Amino acid sequence: MQLATIAAMVEGDVTPAEAAAVRKLAAALEVEEASLRVLDEIAADHTLLTRFDMMRRIMGKFGAKAYNEEGFAGIRKMAVMFTGGGEDPEVSWKYKQLGLLPEGTVGREFWEHCTKNRFGFPGDKGGIPERMVFHDFGHVLAGYDTRPESEIQQGAFQGGFVREDGFAFLMFVVIQFHLGVKVTPVTGGYTGLFDVAKVLRAAQRGAACKVDLSDHWDPFAVADAPLEQLRADYGIPPLQ
Repeated sequence: MQLATIAAMVEGDVTPAEAAAVRKLAAALEVEEASLRVLDEIAADHTLLTRFDMMRRIMGKFGAKAYNEEGFAGIRKMAVMFTGGGEDPEVSWKYKQLGLLPEGTVGREFWEHCTKNRFGFPGDKGGIPERMVFHDFGHVLAGYDTRPESEIQQGAFQGGFVREDGFAFLMFVVIQFHLGVKVTPVTGGYTGLFDVAKVLRAAQRGAACKVDLSDHWDPFAVADAPLEQLRADYGIPPLQ
C-alpha cells in the first residue's frame, strides 16, 4: 500500500480518481495505511491539512519519545525548530568542538557540513534539536548534499534506516520536493524532483544500514572514526 501511495504521486499531480483507486486497493487487501488520508488531502488540494498531518506523523513520533524520556522539557527542546529559541551554550560547544577532530573523521565531516551550509548546531538559537541531529549526520554518512534534488534522496535514505515508520520520511520528501507542498518551515516546496531510480537507490542504501540513527544513536561514540570506515562498518553501499 505504501508503494501504491508513492506510485500515485510519481507523475506530480494526484487526482481524486487515483486516490480513490488506492483506497479501493487498501479495502481489497484489508490494510489500514495512514498515508491514505494524506493522499486524499493532496488530491483535494487541502495544502494546510497535508502539512499538518505530515508534520504530526513525523514529529509526533519523536515528540512522544521526548515526553516519555524527559517530560515537558523534552517537548520544549523539540519546539525550537518552530520557535527559534533553545539556546544552550554547553550543548552548542559540544558540537562545535567536533571541528577540532582530524579531517576525514565523522565528527569533523559533520562540523564541515553544518558550517559550510550555515546550519545552527544543537544548542544554537534556532538550531536543530539534538533528537533530530541524526538527519545531518545521515547526510554525512550517505554523501548527499543539501540541494533540493539531493534532499529527496536523503529523505529516502533516512526512510530506509528508520525502522519504525520510515515510510513517513519518504512520503514527506516526495510531497515537499516533488509535489511542491511546503511541509517543513526550513525550506521551500519544489516540483518534479522525484528521479525514481535515484530515490529507490537511496532507500535501498538506507535499508542496508545496520543502525537506526534515529533510535538513541550516539554520534559522539563514533565521532573520531574515519568516515569511510564507519560507512563500511554500518554496511552502507557506495554512493555511486
